[in-house]
Amino acid sequence: MNVKGRILVICVTLGAAAMALSAPAYAMGWIPGNGDPRPAAGFIIVLFSLLLAGLAVSETYKRWVVGNLRRNRDVEGLINALDNPYLACCAARALGEIGDPRSEDPLIKALENRSDSVREAAAIALGKIGDERAIEPLAGLKADKYFRVRTCATSSIVSIKDRIQAGAGTGNNGGPT
Repeated sequence: MNVKGRILVICVTLGAAAMALSAPAYAMGWIPGNGDPRPAAGFIIVLFSLLLAGLAVSETYKRWVVGNLRRNRDVEGLINALDNPYLACCAARALGEIGDPRSEDPLIKALENRSDSVREAAAIALGKIGDERAIEPLAGLKADKYFRVRTCATSSIVSIKDRIQAGAGTGNNGGPT
């Protein structure tokens, strides 16, 4: 089923649930009023249901967009997605999974993102890529106000240093081969 079909199914289901819940909501005193309570209750519940449906649809759309970029190994598309506040976290994770060195500079820039989730995902991704140029920017996150960001940055630094040490004996810099 395509995205539009999913949207329709979600909206119809939530709308039917809203109408089914309107009478009990009035009977329980959740919705004050005189006369027939169904329009007011139905409106409130449908509005809330549409909000939830919108969130579900946008989450599905986000996963679909980033998933397609990841499957196609579209590094440039994922790098562009780092500039979208809604897609940046998923894009950073996908770039870390792909491990392409071209994504390192944009991921380092993402360490300065105002969203702690994006900074965390970028730190993890840089640890997976394993280039030593990321150590200094990651060290800057050790003072981040969010514990998860500090922990991921520290873990990534350790991971990068371990890869460098492991590569020292083989002539490899620890990066992807």
